[in-house]
Amino acid sequence: MICRLLVASAFSLSCACSLAQAEGTAQKPGLSQLAAQSDLVAVAQVVATQYEYTRGFPSKGFATLRILIPYKSPLPLDQVRVFEQGIKERECYFPEISPWREGERFLVFLEHLEVDRFKGNPDSCALPILVTDSNHYALRIPQDAISLGEKGEALVRELVYADPAAYIDSRALTSTTTAKMVEQLKLRQLGDELIYTQGIRLGDVRRLMGSEALAKQ
Repeated sequence: MICRLLVASAFSLSCACSLAQAEGTAQKPGLSQLAAQSDLVAVAQVVATQYEYTRGFPSKGFATLRILIPYKSPLPLDQVRVFEQGIKERECYFPEISPWREGERFLVFLEHLEVDRFKGNPDSCALPILVTDSNHYALRIPQDAISLGEKGEALVRELVYADPAAYIDSRALTSTTTAKMVEQLKLRQLGDELIYTQGIRLGDVRRLMGSEALAKQ
């Protein structure tokens, strides 16, 4: 999936452009399903990436993540390494750290390999988490990799984000593409930037995953 080829700021653009491709694809997993399938579920921040690249895309290596909020874990961990290899339909690569801003945050669903080594859940491994203007976390919406269901859709709120990852540089986009993205993704345009405006607060995301799915296996 294009959304999973995460290369710096292209991550946000990839997800935005793939929204129209979501319809007609195989049934998407829900948050509860992903949580139940995974050994580690947490809000984590990218600390570093060590990838090999093929034609500009990551093709092998690992990312180091700092665990910010653990929901489910096989053992106590402050940091984990997420390994991936190859360019295929579903990958678990993370965006590089930009020199001018901190690493991006994600709700991660990972499978345990050994000690602090993990790999991504093959159905979906990382969903963007953004900081709001009230200094809270929220799951960025829209998300074409998962199914929210009626209950999840009812929890989507209009939010003001104070997070660099909420902004998309639109200078390379045509006016037609920009207009479509604003309409379809409910973005707000501010000069040469598009800003996400929708999300689900983290407490509501936790309830959507459910205590049973987050119980240790």
